Amino acid sequence: NTLQIVNFKVFPNKTDITFNYKGNYFDVESPLLGDFNVSNLAAALLTCLELGVGLNVLLTRVEKISIPNHLVFLKTDNCFKVMVDYAHTVNSIYKLLNFINSLNYSSVYVVVGQEGEVDKFRRSGVGEVVVKNCTYAIFTSDNNRSEDPNNIINDITANIKNYSNYEVIVDRDDAIKKVINMAYDNDIV
Repeated sequence: NTLQIVNFKVFPNKTDITFNYKGNYFDVESPLLGDFNVSNLAAALLTCLELGVGLNVLLTRVEKISIPNHLVFLKTDNCFKVMVDYAHTVNSIYKLLNFINSLNYSSVYVVVGQEGEVDKFRRSGVGEVVVKNCTYAIFTSDNNRSEDPNNIINDITANIKNYSNYEVIVDRDDAIKKVINMAYDNDIV
């Protein structure tokens, strides 16, 4: 059996989706954001349906889905939006920035780092995808473990020396403070 994604519309705070399962069309208002989560939700729903979980049960639970550290908009008194996400691979960061850019913010500011002692080969790809898909980026430390944070950041910035829309601030708190001070109306951090 299949679950067809008939249509979906992504909003800054929800995703409306129409599915078709065995000829029955139904609508879902999902708290999961981004077009990539439409496919994730479809796979989870189909699995549950095939395991015998009733559609009505699933529909009441979908609206309560919460994934910690995943596309969380922080409540602030600022005139701009602040989002926190755990994206750390080239693909997940690309999809996240693609989603954010679809929301038509004036400027997209990113503070990002990479973990130490883990998958050094993806770091330069992360740097490239970030600078190509945001207005301005600050590369910073992120759980460097025993690795020198400057070496991690050098790996991230290795292939983006020709770009001017980024800077390096090793201290994460300072990086966040700087980017918060850069943002204005209709921007997202």
